[in-house]
Amino acid sequence: MLEKTVYLTGPSGTGKSAIINILIEKYRGYVGGCSMDGRRNDGENFLSYESAKEEIDRRIAESENHMMIQERNFGKVILCESCMYDTRSYISAALKSDDLTEEEALKLFEYQDKEHLVDLRPKNMIFINYPVRYIQRFLQRRQYSGSFGFREDDIEYLNRVSESFEESIKDVGGVSVHFLRDPHGFYISDVDTVIRKMIGIS
Repeated sequence: MLEKTVYLTGPSGTGKSAIINILIEKYRGYVGGCSMDGRRNDGENFLSYESAKEEIDRRIAESENHMMIQERNFGKVILCESCMYDTRSYISAALKSDDLTEEEALKLFEYQDKEHLVDLRPKNMIFINYPVRYIQRFLQRRQYSGSFGFREDDIEYLNRVSESFEESIKDVGGVSVHFLRDPHGFYISDVDTVIRKMIGIS
């Protein structure tokens, strides 16, 4: 009988599937997993709170439906991962939108506010984010290439946004994990601890 569902969500390439596979192997028969890859957004689709809310709701509904059908094939705990957007194209779309105010961009990068985080039942959802240093390197590379002509204060701004995002999640009892693997592919040990605690494995 299914006891708990935990959603791992965030940008592509942060190691969501990899950490699920590791936990399935370690706790075979207790933990199951599924992937809801779906369509990937190009970033433009996330340039409003309404479109972000619609996409998040759709992904959760799809995940729940998929797991109801497949429940007998899994263990007591289901880890379900979903890639909501590609970080690089999302940031690019945000930063090249000239009509976007800083306040709007802040909400955009968070992709949901505190009220909606509560609606998403954050206690069974883990947000996996790229570390600020990754975003910094990305912006610096694009800045040097001259693709979009980023402002000089973009990196400082994204640091502030990242801190605000972390606080928003913590305020409503959610869990946010930074980057499941470093650029060399080594796993950060406390990520496993966070997920095990969430699904009730000591």
